[in-house]
Amino acid sequence: MKTFAMLIIAITFTSCKKGKPDKPGETLNKEPLVTDQGIPLPNTLIQKTIGPSGGSIEVPGGILAITIPAGTIKSETSFSIQEVSNTFGMGSLGKVYRLLPENVAFEKDVEISMKYDATMLKGKSEDHLRLTYQDSKGTWHSPKSIILEKANKQIIVKTKHFSDWTIYSELTLESEKKVVSANEISLVRGILLTTATDPENPEDYLLVAGQITDSVVDEWKVVAGPGDIVRREDGTATFVPPAEINSPAVSKIQLVINDYTDPQKTGFYIGFVDIELVPDVFVSWTFGGEKYTVGSDKIVTKYYDQAKSMPQFYVDGGLNLGIVVNRKEIGEFDFGDLNGPDKYSLIYFNMHKPGVPIYYSYRACGGLQIFSAQSMVKVTKFENGYIEGEFNGTLYQWWPNACERIFEDIKGTFRVKFNP
Repeated sequence: MKTFAMLIIAITFTSCKKGKPDKPGETLNKEPLVTDQGIPLPNTLIQKTIGPSGGSIEVPGGILAITIPAGTIKSETSFSIQEVSNTFGMGSLGKVYRLLPENVAFEKDVEISMKYDATMLKGKSEDHLRLTYQDSKGTWHSPKSIILEKANKQIIVKTKHFSDWTIYSELTLESEKKVVSANEISLVRGILLTTATDPENPEDYLLVAGQITDSVVDEWKVVAGPGDIVRREDGTATFVPPAEINSPAVSKIQLVINDYTDPQKTGFYIGFVDIELVPDVFVSWTFGGEKYTVGSDKIVTKYYDQAKSMPQFYVDGGLNLGIVVNRKEIGEFDFGDLNGPDKYSLIYFNMHKPGVPIYYSYRACGGLQIFSAQSMVKVTKFENGYIEGEFNGTLYQWWPNACERIFEDIKGTFRVKFNP
């Protein structure tokens, strides 16, 4: 659930590079990618009956669309699309959809199109996007032939196979820590999804996933923001932030691979990952599609009660975000009333849109009963006066019409310091 917008305050170029190896490198894994099948998600089923004259069915908004040409089927047939839980793992770019009917003999190829957007890319190249489907045994496959329409931001494939489908990126970078402070290093690694011949299905490939080894790495580089990157012998790298961070920033790490393991391709893979750099004290969150990060100059800490057992902090300066945690200990706390059981915590917001307060709870239409959002604050550390953690959930606007609840998702991280 964590997304970081780019805030570049400095640009440096730090890299670790070596010459191209004498022979192609290999990923650590040669086995096909196999995962559990996804579970159907409620309220996502779309059904339509289509006959021999053909037709189409799509997800609202056209994220996924199926076109059935005339003559594909001989009789009226029920087609369906349903979102299922995503079990693909690292490299997946979005939702997974189950297409039915399965094991039906189509007379002609059916066209499947899936759309993507900039938020799904985030450090991934459009040239590395592919479609994949999962069979009934959990094995993931990649069609040999796809059409990538960059202008329309969609991928199209023609197939006679219905199953669970999604978009993936061949190269994905991952940072062990998405947020770091001064001198807090983070391991960065890349996962390369390549293909292998499928002896049971010559029309498609098997998908193979593996951590990248050093023999295929051309270079690691910090292409934007402060910090250094140190290359490691196992194909990973270590990001080292500056010894002092006075204001929030984002560093962009680039990995270039000089050899495909797939003999069908030539050229380079290039991938990116962002790492957020924060001061020793900070609160960072994403709300309404916008990213906010503030330092100690805008954070106020105090205690909610006289016994100093309930730490409270809030962000000043027009943003007006505040959190109260019921007691000084590590754990997860649901949003709720401080007068309730001590497992609860309180989070309140007064971020106006404009003049409309936003809260962690809402009233039933025409009633007085207050309902809390399904949200939480997670405290991960209490140490030397510092409290660290994260929060996520849904916030509601109470006005102007309580019967039309307007809500936005929020998520963030924090490290604040309290005086004894």
